[in-house]
Amino acid sequence: MSGNHSKTCLGFVLYNPNKNFIKLIDGINTNNKIYIFDNSPNTHIEQYLTNLKNITYQSYNKNLGLGHGLVSICSRAYNDGMESLIFFDQDTVFNTETIDYIKDFKEENSNLKEKYSSITFNKKRKNPCNQDTILAINSGTLFFLENLKKIGWHNSSYFVDCVDYEYCFNARQNNFLLMEHSCTPGFDHLKSQDADLITVFGRKFSLFRCYSRKRITGTIKGASKLIFTSIKRKDMLFTYLIIKFIFIYIAFQIAAYCIKPFIKKI
Repeated sequence: MSGNHSKTCLGFVLYNPNKNFIKLIDGINTNNKIYIFDNSPNTHIEQYLTNLKNITYQSYNKNLGLGHGLVSICSRAYNDGMESLIFFDQDTVFNTETIDYIKDFKEENSNLKEKYSSITFNKKRKNPCNQDTILAINSGTLFFLENLKKIGWHNSSYFVDCVDYEYCFNARQNNFLLMEHSCTPGFDHLKSQDADLITVFGRKFSLFRCYSRKRITGTIKGASKLIFTSIKRKDMLFTYLIIKFIFIYIAFQIAAYCIKPFIKKI
């Protein structure tokens, strides 16, 4: 496929990555410019990554949060002249075919950046493959950096939870559309997660996975902040979707904590 892929880079925000991530980087760094922000308190991969070709690495040896990391890698890529950035969570499974597919899709649909701020790629196999969406997760997303800059980047005050949904709200407020492309080869956002997952609004829920109380509180606070903001902006559809999300989230966590004692006995 012809086309200039050099203006599209990859981005990661890390927290204590395992050896599988190192193997992944080994396989993709030669042909891809990569931006990494490492939130690990005591990073063990800095020396390795800084010596690799095509990698821009940054770490403060403390956890500043996902929002801060996304702002860092996206703004640095934009300042380096990149047009778009493909973001993956460190535990999302993908390969070189996935990357090439996303880059080719961008080149073949270059007009999308006029109306869309990002396209989220996954392998849900919906029909049709391309659908507009209101809520999308960050992992697997191609961000058009010029449009992301107009929105104001991500919100660094969101530590982890609801960073993606807050971005979706801001994109909507700035009259940008979001697209989901559900026919992406080699993509798997669930393989490295816990078993028996149920996906709602692109989020992973499990009756056997208990989040920490701090994590649950963070999610509720982030969602509540979004609910109040969307009500203030009179976006009642977005308000409804976030309320629905948080009720489902809480319901699954209550179920997880109720089932946990019985699972331990098995």
